[in-house]
Amino acid sequence: MDVDDLAWQASNYRGLSPRTVRLLLEQGHLNLVAQVAVDRGEWFCAEGAVQKLCRAGDFGRAPSVMEPFVVTGWRPALYAKADILLRARRSEEALNLVRADDSGRASTTECRDLAELLGISVRSSQ
Repeated sequence: MDVDDLAWQASNYRGLSPRTVRLLLEQGHLNLVAQVAVDRGEWFCAEGAVQKLCRAGDFGRAPSVMEPFVVTGWRPALYAKADILLRARRSEEALNLVRADDSGRASTTECRDLAELLGISVRSSQ
């Protein structure tokens, strides 16, 4: 799995579709969906499993499901893990994960995503 593969997967529904993942989760197959995410690099499985784990308050397992995607450096995965960390009230770790590099240059999208993440952080701390 690499960044290009993940981008293509997210835009072309390669592998399991979001609908199939949702149905599996509704039928109680969280462990299977999480395992497929990690073993096969299925983005929609990771996304769905992490949402379900976070709703259940399982902030210990959720980052491990997202980690194979994070190590590629793919921005959506980084922000997904940062969201998990924020929900777990680990704000500093979340912000360190998505902070712009030392050059201080970030794209408009990265700035918007960081602003959204900061907004979530502020709302969750109130």
